[in-house]
Amino acid sequence: MKKIKRIVFIIALFNIALPIQAQSWNLQVQTEIRNSISDYSGNEEIAILCEFDVAYSAGSEAISYFFSFGWGNGGSISERAFTSQQTGSEVAYNLYDETRSIILDDSNVIAGSFESSSDPQTNHHKFWLVIPIQNQFPESGQYSDSVRVEGYTGTVSGSSSRNWKDFSVVSEIQVTLASAMVCEVSIVDTGAPFASTSTDKTFDFGNLTTGETQTGDIVVSSTDPYELSIRSENGGVMIRTDAVDPDSEIPYYCYIDESLISLSSTFLQIASGSATDPDGDRYNIKIEIGDFWGINAGEFEDIIYIELTSQ
Repeated sequence: MKKIKRIVFIIALFNIALPIQAQSWNLQVQTEIRNSISDYSGNEEIAILCEFDVAYSAGSEAISYFFSFGWGNGGSISERAFTSQQTGSEVAYNLYDETRSIILDDSNVIAGSFESSSDPQTNHHKFWLVIPIQNQFPESGQYSDSVRVEGYTGTVSGSSSRNWKDFSVVSEIQVTLASAMVCEVSIVDTGAPFASTSTDKTFDFGNLTTGETQTGDIVVSSTDPYELSIRSENGGVMIRTDAVDPDSEIPYYCYIDESLISLSSTFLQIASGSATDPDGDRYNIKIEIGDFWGINAGEFEDIIYIELTSQ
């Protein structure tokens, strides 16, 4: 399976000091958490662990706090997504608690508390950004999302937890995704998966028989719209490979998904499509030997070229 190269996630949270009744506490995180995914294929899950500290200075008051999470560009908490500003395409993801079992939102929150103490205290929190298996390659380009994070004193179920007097902090998780373009074609045995190294295939008919056929699959893996074209080196016939009778020709027929293609020495577009899923778009190619009555025995061949163009 072809893997997308250079997918980078940048998660930014801001350091903000929070005064609370002459006490102070501080949301402390790395200003940038960078994760570079060099081999992301779209058919595997990516999980990024995010961590931050909450510090409470010495004080006599015990406090509780929590952080709620907005939904960003998605239409709901269950549909968070990175969005391309160029095309509007999306890559689904979500934010989970430390156990990766609960989606974080305005009721499922990250919470903690501090006891009354004369010593400074720090709580460490973790959550996960998870990109699930994608049903389709993301088109190449820049993707981003920004999730609002709100911090409060009190508890999420407390009657006064959302009063403005208890409001503590607004920050954001800002995520940028850069997806590189993939546009590759392979030719494989019928039904076999895409293989980036499989770019040529020999149909060896041995002793020819009129009407004999062989098949294979052309598989396109692309993050962007594409066009697929084909041409024949000898204009749709096999010619003799030795000098005994160089003008001898054996006709053959080429079918793409059972449709007869009129091969020539110039490229002919045979298919087009949008961004593929990780398995790629598949086109069956069948070669059928034509009538070669009266042709002297020998070795004959033709070369078919396949061209894939990103749009």
